[in-house]
Amino acid sequence: MNGFDAQWLLLCVMFVTAFGLWRFLRIAAPLGLMDRPNHRSQHVRETPVGAGIVSAITFAIGLWLTGSVTEYAVLPLQTFSVLVVGLAVVGLLDDRFHLPSTPRLLAYFIACGCLVYLGLPNMSMGLALGLIVFFTWHVNAYNFMDGLDGLAVTQALVVASGMLLVTHFTPEVSTELPWICALLIAALIPLWVINWPPARVFMGDSGAVSMGLSLAIVAVVALRESLILFVVWWILMAPFLCDASATLLIRLMQGKAPHIAHREHAYQRLARRSGSALTVNLALLAVHLVWQFPLVLAALYSPQKAWIPVILAPIPTLMVVAHLQRSA
Repeated sequence: MNGFDAQWLLLCVMFVTAFGLWRFLRIAAPLGLMDRPNHRSQHVRETPVGAGIVSAITFAIGLWLTGSVTEYAVLPLQTFSVLVVGLAVVGLLDDRFHLPSTPRLLAYFIACGCLVYLGLPNMSMGLALGLIVFFTWHVNAYNFMDGLDGLAVTQALVVASGMLLVTHFTPEVSTELPWICALLIAALIPLWVINWPPARVFMGDSGAVSMGLSLAIVAVVALRESLILFVVWWILMAPFLCDASATLLIRLMQGKAPHIAHREHAYQRLARRSGSALTVNLALLAVHLVWQFPLVLAALYSPQKAWIPVILAPIPTLMVVAHLQRSA
């Protein structure tokens, strides 16, 4: 795929996503895909939900077409595209019919198992199982963190853009990783525009779980390239994963059921205190700018000491979680 063809494909992905979202806004209500405010909601009016399936499908189409090109044949991108669409469909069914948590978690586990098995075939069984569990939690955590206008899409765009920039300055990286990041950015930008606060549409579980898996694909491809690129991915993902993980651990310590929906994540508490989803989105971008990205640069500059940025990456999020818990 030459540069001209690649640019056209990215533009087509953006255009088709925008058109698909426009159509989704018109069919959401007849399909029963409307989110009605409840005691956990941050919004006050009915809003179409499930629009994330549009971005998931266009991203998957881009992966499928890329997988048909011989120079991208190292990875089973067509199979990855099927996994993304599969989880998006599971999420859409949950958006519409509110599926039980057990079959959803099983679907996440199977999808992540296929991803690790196909993407990292030479990894030992113990490490592979650990990664499968980690990515299953990652997908589920991403779903937990999708409860505020724009936040989950903003995080995904930051991670994909950060990884794309890193690969641009790492010439030994193969073409798969930057291209997958570029495809994900193209598929998410139209959704980000209409999901930015105040959101006109919610991406729903269909978007959150497929987005979580898409970012897991980025992580697996990064790990195939080098451990330091996976470290970069972890640093960029730290704000989301640490909020979800720390909140879950606190709830477990308090004897609360882990699968019951709640409003105790740090981003939810911040939104209630500030009264603005926009403020929380801007705070997330600020954390990335002043903390996560400098740590990425430190890890790249001194790979032998990359464990230091890895340890430092969660600190701002954990400090916010601790402060909000004390003042609750």
